Amino acid sequence: MKAHIWSALVVSLVVGSPAAAHGQVAALPLPAGAAMILNTGDSATTGYRIVVLPSGVTTSVDATGVAHGQLPQALADRFFRDLSAAMPLSQLPSSSCANAAAMTLPTFLTVSGQRSSNIDCGSDPKTSALSWDAQAIARALYVSNYRVMPGRIYFQSNGGGLPAPAPVQQPPSMPTYPSGYGTMGY
Repeated sequence: MKAHIWSALVVSLVVGSPAAAHGQVAALPLPAGAAMILNTGDSATTGYRIVVLPSGVTTSVDATGVAHGQLPQALADRFFRDLSAAMPLSQLPSSSCANAAAMTLPTFLTVSGQRSSNIDCGSDPKTSALSWDAQAIARALYVSNYRVMPGRIYFQSNGGGLPAPAPVQQPPSMPTYPSGYGTMGY
């Protein structure tokens, strides 16, 4: 019996979170009236998902797990005002990311049954405003992409995973000197 439990534990530690290891983002429910920010990550980074209510209440999931938060009301108001101005999201102009910043990861918005194209590649003012809002919301909530490190151990944590911490190495012990040594006699 003990061997079975240990083998299950070893398998779960080694295999870890498939969501974290393969760039997939755990699902979150999208209540009526809420908007979702989805950053899909890529093969080298995990993504994240943030659900925002007009009241500023949020639920997010990234590689560290699920978290609940509260945005400053001014930021929530700006986000929903920019969303309303950009509707229908499915008709926002899309452009290729080939000329955009090389470090841009795909970010999409979903609200009222509409899904945007990648807002981080847009060049029009409405798409740029939404991209700024999405980045400001992620920063305010400390939600981020995490680098996927092949060969690392991921622990399951509410749909996300974390790389196992590196072993802590103790510094070598410092030699002790007689009292007053090196103090110039002061």
